[in-house]
Amino acid sequence: MYPDFRIKSVDLTEIVDYIDTNNYKKLIDFLVKNIKNLQNAGVDFGAIASNTPHFVYEKLMDRVNLGMISIV
Repeated sequence: MYPDFRIKSVDLTEIVDYIDTNNYKKLIDFLVKNIKNLQNAGVDFGAIASNTPHFVYEKLMDRVNLGMISIV
């Protein structure tokens, strides 16, 4: 049996804009919203497959209840 697989692609331009303006709260809010979308879809875990948002990873993990895999 093959497991279901969900992908939630996010707008990297929006992420970079938050970083360029030092708006890390908005960045975390944006990522939390997208992770919760996956969580609500019933996934078992998530992954951040980009280096860019990893500098807020610890603060992000404080706000979500989903196991996350980090590529860093």
